[in-house]
Amino acid sequence: MLQEIWQEILNLKQDKEFTRNLIVVFIITIASSLILAEQYRHPARLAQQPRLTQFYNLVSVGMVIRTYDTLLNKE
Repeated sequence: MLQEIWQEILNLKQDKEFTRNLIVVFIITIASSLILAEQYRHPARLAQQPRLTQFYNLVSVGMVIRTYDTLLNKE
């Protein structure tokens, strides 16, 4: 089984189109991450942080209650 997986990995390494697409995906992912990080640190976003924190807490509490209800109804 491991030999088959290893052989498939070696075949994919030799596939130029797969390698090119993988590199493109990595570049897009890194660029998107950097752009989002810069937006997060933007001064306008820092002013909204307390409101976002309250919203995050509200959503978290709702998820916990929903999970608890689901677990109770499962029994």
